[in-house]
Parts: sequence; C-alpha cells; structure tokens
Amino acid sequence: ARGRQSACMRDILVHSTRYDPWSHATEFAARLAAMLQGALTGLWCIEPEVEPAIAGELGGMTALALAGPSPALDEALACQARFRSWTSSLGVASADWLACEGMPAEALRHVGQWHDLIVLGAGSDTPWGSESSLAHVLMSTRRPCLIVPEARVQWPRLDRIAVAWDASPSALRALHASLPLLVRANRIIVLSGAKAA
Repeated sequence: ARGRQSACMRDILVHSTRYDPWSHATEFAARLAAMLQGALTGLWCIEPEVEPAIAGELGGMTALALAGPSPALDEALACQARFRSWTSSLGVASADWLACEGMPAEALRHVGQWHDLIVLGAGSDTPWGSESSLAHVLMSTRRPCLIVPEARVQWPRLDRIAVAWDASPSALRALHASLPLLVRANRIIVLSGAKAA
C-alpha cells in the first residue's frame, strides 16, 4: 500500500483564470487529477484595488476598508457547486473551489503549502503574463508546478518528461516530488548541467 501511495499525487491545486468556460489549465488539471486519482482544488483570485492604500491616502484607505468584498468575489464563490459537478463528470473523486481577494502569487504561496502539485496557465490572460513574472511565482510557491500553455489544447499524456538535473538538493527534492508523474512516462530525458556556484 505504501508503494502505491507514493505513485499518487493526492492533492492538486490549479489557479483558475476563467470559469465560464473553464480555462484550459483548469481542465488540464482536472483531467490530470482524474488520471492520478487525486483531489483537485480550484483557486480563483481577484486582485484588490489597493492603489489608495499604497499611496497612503487616508480617505482612500478608509473607503477600501469599508467597501467589503467585491461582487465579483461573491459570484466566484457561487461557482463551487458547478466546479464540483464539472470535475466529477471528468472523473475527479474529490474537488474543492476557493475564491479570494488578493494577489495570485501570495494566494498560491499560502494555499499551495497543502498541495502536492500546482498547475498554472501560461499566456497573455494570466496575471503574471511575462516569463520573469511566472518565474517569480514558481520560486515563491516552493512547490512542484506544471505550466500549461493556454494557447495549446492538449490533455495529460505524460509520454515524455524532461528532468533538469544539477545534483543540487533542490533538484533532488523536485525529482522526488515528480515521481508520481515519472513512473507513468514512456521516456524520461535528463538535462544535466553544472551546479551553480
């Protein structure tokens, strides 16, 4: 039983940027969770209006504190039943939906701690947009991440997996965390490089 457990990613987190229809990354994560027999959590983030607070303008900060949750947040929270029903139709045994008002990178860092894998979309409609911003998100979460290009519709197959290896402790941790995916690959390509000084 222990060996079978190590070959499963029990908890997958996906950052959702759309829910009508669902984003490609969200559907990819749902199909992956079904394939790995894992649980899936969808995370929706609404970035707060914080300009007055950053500027230190007292009236703006007071208005921000009194404004309460955004109507868009209530709408996103109401998607929980729809998300569970949709993921169940794809074969996901257990799913949850979280919606918050906050910066996506911070929310992912916080919520990601309780997950084995984070799935993120990459494209112009994602909050990070550029590769450097995406790299910052990846480093701040400190969890294994899969990046799914929103422009390419392809479902999880795991035929070929490339592994970056420099013999560092972080590379070893990443390799260990990815074992549930690696055992399903037909071909594994090791990209070996010198350890950074």
